[in-house]
Amino acid sequence: MRHAFEEGADVVIAITADKDIYLTTELLTAMDVYLRAGQIQSFHLKKYDLEGADLVIRPDLGNIHWTDFSQYKRLISLGESAALKRLPEIKRISETTVQRSFTDGIKRVIERLFATQPSQNG
Repeated sequence: MRHAFEEGADVVIAITADKDIYLTTELLTAMDVYLRAGQIQSFHLKKYDLEGADLVIRPDLGNIHWTDFSQYKRLISLGESAALKRLPEIKRISETTVQRSFTDGIKRVIERLFATQPSQNG
């Protein structure tokens, strides 16, 4: 998210298709442990990346993996439903941002109007 803000974004609304990090199977082999370590690492990297977002939308994908493109219509529908459920929050963020931008703009104008000009004599 920090990259979005560095590029000038005022608000970041993120959507992620990750799943909760719960253990679904036993770790019986070294490969199971290796794959699980990768899942944990990925979970924490995503969590870190999403920390600065104003809002994070997480659709419940059930058993569908986000890379199952044969299910793209279902995935889109789940994403839309999740976003619609968060619409009141999106609206609040939008209104707050507009108000903040308006207020910041007024402050900048007032600062320019009342800024003291350096003396040309010294």
